[in-house]
Amino acid sequence: MLPEALAATVGLCLAVATRPEHASASEHFLATLRFTLAWTHSRERTRWEEDYRITPPDQREASPLLHLVESRVKGSGAGVDPGPTARLENGWYRDRARRAPLTELVLARSEHVADYELCAGDTRERLESHCLPLANFLPKSDPDEAAQSVRLSPCQR
Repeated sequence: MLPEALAATVGLCLAVATRPEHASASEHFLATLRFTLAWTHSRERTRWEEDYRITPPDQREASPLLHLVESRVKGSGAGVDPGPTARLENGWYRDRARRAPLTELVLARSEHVADYELCAGDTRERLESHCLPLANFLPKSDPDEAAQSVRLSPCQR
């Protein structure tokens, strides 16, 4: 269990970039150590969900890291193949395979498909109603907002 003071300073930073190679002028800080990223596959209309955990810096790592805890896919189809370690449970392919920690996720967004959803907090205790479109966490910048890339990274405040 993390001390409350540490949990309040480590969280998720969301930054908008009109072009992926440019850093954003503003970031939104979300004080959470766990979140779910969800979206609907544009071709198959299949729901994807990924649970992430943020670990604070320690003696080996100077910065917080992002860990994929579990991925879930509701069904399969063109470009929606579950991983080799995934197991079918109640209509969802669930994969808990270990992967290397990440320093960031860069999400491409489009005005032609529904936005990603971000669900903050412990996924076992949250209700689906706590999931909000990614745009709700970002500054309103311009009419092409939905076409901008978004960088999610673990950070300290």
